[in-house]
Amino acid sequence: MNARMNATRIDSIVSLTLVSFRSIRSFPAGLDSRSAGPDGSDLDGSDLRLVQADVERSAGDPAAVAGVVDAMGDFTLDLWAQLPADQNLALSPYSISVALAMTANGARGATARAMDDVLHVSSLASYNAGLAALTQELAGLAGPVEVNGKKGEIDLAPANQLFGDASIHFQQAFLTVLAKMYGAGMSEPNSHSPENLPILLAGGGAAGFTPGRHVRFANGTPLANLNLTILNRFGIAIERLGDSSKNALATTTL
Repeated sequence: MNARMNATRIDSIVSLTLVSFRSIRSFPAGLDSRSAGPDGSDLDGSDLRLVQADVERSAGDPAAVAGVVDAMGDFTLDLWAQLPADQNLALSPYSISVALAMTANGARGATARAMDDVLHVSSLASYNAGLAALTQELAGLAGPVEVNGKKGEIDLAPANQLFGDASIHFQQAFLTVLAKMYGAGMSEPNSHSPENLPILLAGGGAAGFTPGRHVRFANGTPLANLNLTILNRFGIAIERLGDSSKNALATTTL
């Protein structure tokens, strides 16, 4: 099986971030259920819930970092080859690699072999240890900086969270690897409310979007209206998408 990633072709850079916080009902004994941010830190006042193994974060294996960097470089070239060279591109191979590596720890059989092939991984255990060391080394670069007399702040936020159906029993070994090597757990997407979703639309000037605004849509407006409008701006002429309104294109202003 030759597993390679297919990318959606677009004419400009568009990034959509959907955030919704609800609570997971219950968790298996021996696991830590808590409110947490994407970096694993506590979020006061948030009801985002994680199921996470209660183990200490590993420092990883610095000796394995070089192999991770080489594998990530090969993965980046494979990914780049699937994208159009004549259009604007924005991607983070590092974040994609981390997300896929976390997921690969829960894969078995042909799926696991295909994911290892995509990531150019010969030993997932070594890759986990190398990523753990690399991630924490990169995290140490964040914080206040001063360049040419000007003070600033470096903020690094790579992907390090997975989402899964709360009805599925996640094996302890899988959750332990996520917590120990990635400082991550499992969040439940099914509890996300479709109401009043905060959405960030970044870039897209070539498609005629007007940036620098806070747009409030009427209560009950389907999210599909926004997705449908974006697709049409990029030349994909369709009239309906999912539960979009009949007059979505006429009423959605971007």
